[in-house]
Amino acid sequence: MTKLHYQENLSFANSQIQKFKDQIAADTQKYIEANKRFNIGDKIEITTPAHPYWSHSPFRNYNQSEPDGIRPEAKRFAFVDGFEVDFRQNIKYILRVCKKDGGRSKNRDHYIDRDILTLA
Repeated sequence: MTKLHYQENLSFANSQIQKFKDQIAADTQKYIEANKRFNIGDKIEITTPAHPYWSHSPFRNYNQSEPDGIRPEAKRFAFVDGFEVDFRQNIKYILRVCKKDGGRSKNRDHYIDRDILTLA
């Protein structure tokens, strides 16, 4: 195999890889458009249901199976800033914090699977 032949094979392989990456990006966009619940710029309410918690105190008995307490339900607001698909092919929303005056902050807000997202 000559250097020229190697370079031709390498450029062909790179073009195939780029073609597949473009196809994956297009399919991801189609999937998001078909399955999203909120649009970019929508203000949403994030409700975290009440849940038990365990203390991380050094004086805590770690063999204890009972929680130390129950965190109450919490609500907060955020703006949808974008979308991404996670490793389980679920649509995750990129959120920005809603400031006290109702404006959009530069800081990101995060949520977990148990949180309930509704349109505000």
